[in-house]
Amino acid sequence: MKQFNFSRLFLVLWMLLCNVFVFADDLITEQVVVNVEEPGTLPDKISDADKDRITDLKIIGELNGTDVRFVREMAGADFYNKKTAGNLCRLDMTEATFGEGGEAYCRSEYGSSVSLGSWPSSLQCDYFLSHCGKIEYVKLGDGITKIGNHAFEKCSNLTDVELSSKVEAIGSEAFYYCSSLQKIVIPKSVKTIEFRTFMGCENLKKVELPDELNEISSQAFNYCSKLDYIKFPTKLASISEDAFKNCNALSNIDIPSLESWMNISQDTHWCTAVHLLLNGEEITNLVIPNSVKVIKDNAFYNCGYIKTITFPKTVEIINNWAFYGCASLISVEFNDEINELGWGAFYNCTSLENVKFPARLKTIGSFAFDNCSSLKKAVLPNEIEKLDQGAFANCSSLYYVSIPESVNAIGRGVFSGCENLKALSCFWAKPIAISLAVFEEFDFNNCTLYVPNGSYDAYRTADVWKDFGAIKTIDSEGPQEPKDPEPCSAPTIAYTSGNLSFESSTPGAEYHYTINDADVATDKYNTDGKVLLNGKLDISVYATADGYKASDKATATLYWLNAEGGDDTNNINLVKTRGVMVTTDSDITISGLNDGEVVTFYSVNGVNLGSAKAVQGVLHFAKPNESIVIAKIKGNDLKIAIK
Repeated sequence: MKQFNFSRLFLVLWMLLCNVFVFADDLITEQVVVNVEEPGTLPDKISDADKDRITDLKIIGELNGTDVRFVREMAGADFYNKKTAGNLCRLDMTEATFGEGGEAYCRSEYGSSVSLGSWPSSLQCDYFLSHCGKIEYVKLGDGITKIGNHAFEKCSNLTDVELSSKVEAIGSEAFYYCSSLQKIVIPKSVKTIEFRTFMGCENLKKVELPDELNEISSQAFNYCSKLDYIKFPTKLASISEDAFKNCNALSNIDIPSLESWMNISQDTHWCTAVHLLLNGEEITNLVIPNSVKVIKDNAFYNCGYIKTITFPKTVEIINNWAFYGCASLISVEFNDEINELGWGAFYNCTSLENVKFPARLKTIGSFAFDNCSSLKKAVLPNEIEKLDQGAFANCSSLYYVSIPESVNAIGRGVFSGCENLKALSCFWAKPIAISLAVFEEFDFNNCTLYVPNGSYDAYRTADVWKDFGAIKTIDSEGPQEPKDPEPCSAPTIAYTSGNLSFESSTPGAEYHYTINDADVATDKYNTDGKVLLNGKLDISVYATADGYKASDKATATLYWLNAEGGDDTNNINLVKTRGVMVTTDSDITISGLNDGEVVTFYSVNGVNLGSAKAVQGVLHFAKPNESIVIAKIKGNDLKIAIK
């Protein structure tokens, strides 16, 4: 039988590994400068022994494809984008340029060979250092005016790139998934950020866009998940689809002027609510400039901190998703010239309560006010003709709608999810035909339909309209618009004889409460074995009842106090506790006390603020001009925050 010499086999493997890996002690860390007098000779300038040891390289001269292939191998990627033993981290190309000719240096994502040809566009060196996982820093000189497509794609350790001020173009996917790149200054002469240029640069936090920039292409910054601020230049004309998709940290958008911003053609959606800044100052009360006639698509998409909007007489159209997600928007002051509200124009404006619709409004687009959950009523103007699909869907606070006879079409789901709609006034002498789907998820028995005099029978026999539980004719005073429901009386919170209770003066009130435990921690130490339960429970409650809105929340704190005394047998010392309830809504009220018990109040500085005595277990003390007071109750100190 043939025997193996394992020691010899191990030696062979060790020698092979030594040819692949270079140990840290063998690396050349000082910068190596190489002058390439003739394109294609870089491999002759660096020995095989040093090729994988150099970490910092400066190249002078013109490079062709052969040189580029060699640099790629030094930086960690071969022709097929597979890893090499190279350790090149820093590359200085300030005195280098690209020329035509030489070998193909890379295989593209489509399987074709990439080389430097004679056409000027190809001299931008596509795929220059793509997949070179070792490279960390690159500096380019004035001789390189174009950054090629995929030039630094998936350079996962690239943290910094210095581009020459002469760079005029940066190719598509040039920095695609450079996941360590943290910042970049784009040269002033660049006019377009191309397709997916910075996609997947998940650590990119800051981008300086040049003043001459005209276009940001599709997915240019997709998945730049740490990008939190961006300032747009005056000449920017277009932001394409999904340009900032998945930029979940982007919360500050700085614009040079409203006029320039509203001239931009936008097809992007901000992932989260953004602060809209005008030269660094946040816009909360938006006044549209007089020069604007059309509010473009997505113009203020997810600008979540705008509170009011005023439109000049010049504005005629508000386009799709223009104010989507403006969650802080409370009021809108339309002009009477606006004739169209586009798809989702005010979708998800959850704080919008009242809207006075423009007199010349013709169309409310699909989902225009979808999920405007605070909108209370919609009195539509006399010239309106069409309510598109889902126009008022999920307006859960909407209780009254008036539809004029000019309306000739109502789309599917217009009032879907309007669970609190109590009255609907319609002014057609003969009801128009509609689908039952107009009122999806709707309780007809809870809503009164008001119709013109003489039209009762027509509505009572018409499909869908006949489903309303109550149909009434409009008298000379007009339809009886229901009042906004009154809120429930805010409940009181009491703690007596060990029982926690709530009470509201509204008949039939039901209580919704939360109790948060803020008790003492574990792993404590003492010397006498007695545990003082001076913990507390924070309590909040609100009331609801049929026909009423939810009440305001009432809050209180239940403190567990040392009640002094009480030993039992079996060598276990028990400290009795009792609970007292503290509220600070109008004055300081403490319940759960003993009759006649005196409580003294102090400021945090120790100033005596006065005392009060409990009557039937309850004590009242006028609120002092303090944010925090200390109440002393039989050796217990309670820290009370004043509302």
